[in-house]
Amino acid sequence: MYKLNEPEAMSAKVEDLLLIIQNVSFCYFSPNPDAQPLVEAIFDGYDPEVVCAAAMDKGYNLGKGREAFDDLMTQLVDEKLAVPTGEPSKEGAPELPPPTGEEPVLIRYDDLREMLALDPIFTN
Repeated sequence: MYKLNEPEAMSAKVEDLLLIIQNVSFCYFSPNPDAQPLVEAIFDGYDPEVVCAAAMDKGYNLGKGREAFDDLMTQLVDEKLAVPTGEPSKEGAPELPPPTGEEPVLIRYDDLREMLALDPIFTN
């Protein structure tokens, strides 16, 4: 029951990597491989509780209990990347890919040059 906070934020995919740009702070965000499908499912209109349960069922590393998922949701809202919408627009659970074992995190870049230098998609 969240969506991308447009026009304050926008997202794009570059070679399957989700990039989120906060248009007020001009910060860039890149979810790691285990956060990306969760963020995409949330932005697609799935209930975050259902996304979290699906991730747990699939074996995602959500930390103690579900700390990593709660931290991810908090960051999406606090950074003004996601806003509540009310009812979920998608029913059921999202199809999630197998996890890599990393805790899902959203990496913040304050400078585009920093992201371009550090992100593997741009250094290969």
